[in-house]
Amino acid sequence: GTTLGSLGAVTASPWYELDVTDAVTGNGTHSFALTSSSTDGADYDAREAGWNGPQLILDLVATDAGDPVLVGAADIALCSSTGDEATANLLDGIDGTIFTAGDNAQGTGATGEYTDCYASSWGRHKARIRPVPGNHDHATSGAAGYYSYFGPLAGAAGQGYYSYDLGEWHVVALNSNCSSVGGCNAGSAQERWLRADLAASTKPCTVAYWHHPLFTSSSAHAPTTAVRPLFQALYDADVAYDAALDRLAQQAGLAA
Repeated sequence: GTTLGSLGAVTASPWYELDVTDAVTGNGTHSFALTSSSTDGADYDAREAGWNGPQLILDLVATDAGDPVLVGAADIALCSSTGDEATANLLDGIDGTIFTAGDNAQGTGATGEYTDCYASSWGRHKARIRPVPGNHDHATSGAAGYYSYFGPLAGAAGQGYYSYDLGEWHVVALNSNCSSVGGCNAGSAQERWLRADLAASTKPCTVAYWHHPLFTSSSAHAPTTAVRPLFQALYDADVAYDAALDRLAQQAGLAA
């Protein structure tokens, strides 16, 4: 690549700075090389620790945050696949809040799969993730690995449904593993919570997401009719359905 700068003559011990701003065009991993035509034995130990270890100096500039961003996927991490690493790399360049629409650890959702497979990719974005569980997460009894890994980010342990506000949007995360949360039927704890939550929201826009879709274009998975009462509660609260969102993920249920 193009040479970013030249130091000229140097002496031992002092810090030297080079401006690499023009070479950093976005989030991600950036590599730089030090080279010299001199034969006088100068060494640059970029991996050195201690008092003279490398430093990254950032000049922060305040900018308009703009519209809120909500981005995510379902069927995410599998130890035998590199797909989760690839999508995590995409998230490196996208600011905002991340949703997961279930099957976060696609094997059995065991604690080891979260620490060994999920954490090594999407885990670096954990602080801004708002998840829901899928059926693979519930393959481990009580989705113990899921709730242990995400903690308070996943809502109350054993429930897996919660809501939050994002700009002028009210965002609802639902648990479509109905048999594991006492059902999704009308009058169930989750359905009653959902109706009360929607009624209490003062935001002009609402989006909801969950794992098992009521409507799907997939030939591999049939519609999950058990979630119809949740869908009906959203419909009754004037949360419109966008069929285009069905195509975001094979098993992701979304209403917007």
